Amino acid sequence: MPPNGLIERLAEPNPYETQFKVARDFAELVLRNAPPAAVQVIATEKGYFVDHGIDHVRRIIDKLNALTSLLADPINIAETFILAVAAYYHDISMLIGRQGNENPEQVREEHHIRSAEIVQMLNDEHHLNINTHELDIIKKVIKAHRQIALSDLPPSQRIVGFEIRTPLLGAFLRIADSCDCDRSRAPKAIFDLFYDYIPECSKEYWKAHFPVTDVTFERRRASIVVSIDFSGGIRERVEKYRISNLLKRKLESELKSVEEVFQNYNIPVVNVDIRDFDTHNLIELSSPPAFENAATVILCSKSEKIDDLVNVVTPLVSISLEAVPLVIEFRPVEGPLFADTGTRIDVNRLDFMQSQLKEMIGNDLRGFESQAFEKIIIRRGIVG
Repeated sequence: MPPNGLIERLAEPNPYETQFKVARDFAELVLRNAPPAAVQVIATEKGYFVDHGIDHVRRIIDKLNALTSLLADPINIAETFILAVAAYYHDISMLIGRQGNENPEQVREEHHIRSAEIVQMLNDEHHLNINTHELDIIKKVIKAHRQIALSDLPPSQRIVGFEIRTPLLGAFLRIADSCDCDRSRAPKAIFDLFYDYIPECSKEYWKAHFPVTDVTFERRRASIVVSIDFSGGIRERVEKYRISNLLKRKLESELKSVEEVFQNYNIPVVNVDIRDFDTHNLIELSSPPAFENAATVILCSKSEKIDDLVNVVTPLVSISLEAVPLVIEFRPVEGPLFADTGTRIDVNRLDFMQSQLKEMIGNDLRGFESQAFEKIIIRRGIVG
């Protein structure tokens, strides 16, 4: 049986065996040593970005193996070489090539273009020995891993008897890269170690990875399935629901950008599902939880009032038979989003809770950006 993985295929005798070994070995040297391997997740100096190093590459290759296995017409050895090299070098400019006092955020924003340029430079300086035509497509695939329209790529290119489905390779790399968003991408130990140095704007991005235990592809559901650990108190659970919602929307956006390509090649990945790590149940974020009775607090999308809400409801938590689940509903723009708080409130104290919420938050307060209103509504009976 022929090997299934990209790297395993390229380890077998093939026309690209030597070219790939040189490219892989040089990439691993850079990714391991610039910056030092122990802190490679920090990447571009003061940017304190999440992992763009060798472990990120290996996780992406694992995801590429899963995605390419969905093809009815498997990728050929030339496509395998191009995709594997693009995976190794797609983030190379996050680690080398920064100029002077350049803003790290600008580097991140342009890194798909810069990485393609660096691969060309490395080939010109004979650190790599990739043939001109293959290199041209590798650069296209690297650029395609974010932002650019796949429709701008040539639908098919041919090299010495092999068809190269350039948009398909770009789509695979884009989705594999987007799906590397579990906790291993942003190790909490590193976050804690460098907490005082990480910019506030980056901390939220790091935290968004912590509850994500896995991201995989399920053919039978035609889905990207994101596993989330929803455990914790009210505040933690609400934040994890909000993270799940934002992540689901981001991945849906990425899927939309590759939709036509995936349809052309019958790739069965069209949805994004959220799965509860503890229960293995799928979570429908935009619909009310399936409780017969519940108390639902409806807020606008701004979350500044969550701490006030937690302070009000925490003393009212009950395990009595008359207690009902507490659900928080966020309205657009972030919603509709329904967060099961994992908490139950005594039904006899709902009126008191409502009065306290009105006092602490108000019936009709303007949102943080004066673009929405916060309303507190207690629903009794079936949530619908």
